[in-house]
Amino acid sequence: MLRLLTDDYFAFVRERLLAPVATLDILAYVINFQFYKKFYRSTQLFNLILSSKNKGARVRLILDSSPQVSPNHRTNLFTATKLKEHGFDVKMQTIPHPLHSKAFCFDSSLLVVGSHNLTQSALTNPLEMSVATDDPLIVKNFLSIYDRLYGSPITAPWSRKLWRKSSTK
Repeated sequence: MLRLLTDDYFAFVRERLLAPVATLDILAYVINFQFYKKFYRSTQLFNLILSSKNKGARVRLILDSSPQVSPNHRTNLFTATKLKEHGFDVKMQTIPHPLHSKAFCFDSSLLVVGSHNLTQSALTNPLEMSVATDDPLIVKNFLSIYDRLYGSPITAPWSRKLWRKSSTK
């Protein structure tokens, strides 16, 4: 299967997260959700990721650690804090280059990769594009890269002491 996802990305990923999943590997540039806005697509996906973990899935997540001057810095620190509170092992890159990749890998057999951030604006923008594939070679290659990143010194487990808060003006 090879499928191009545009405005159907949210429904496609949501459907996969609603189904039982044993493993979930995520690369994210930014995850922006609002607990009090449950109708936000980004909040719905965030809650489904939490639910997958609570149901026993092994969830690994690598999140961008944007520079303090970036608008995403505070957003990702908030997200990392919330994920940590829910028992997630969140990793962030330790080098000064952005982790701009966006991907979900479900059960080491279905890969969704593309331009969609986990934000309300990206999940409602019909101009974003991602691809879903279950091609074993592509999924295997992705997981090889993901495993290298996850186990590499260029990513580290998130902790407040390693990533300072943004200064507000």
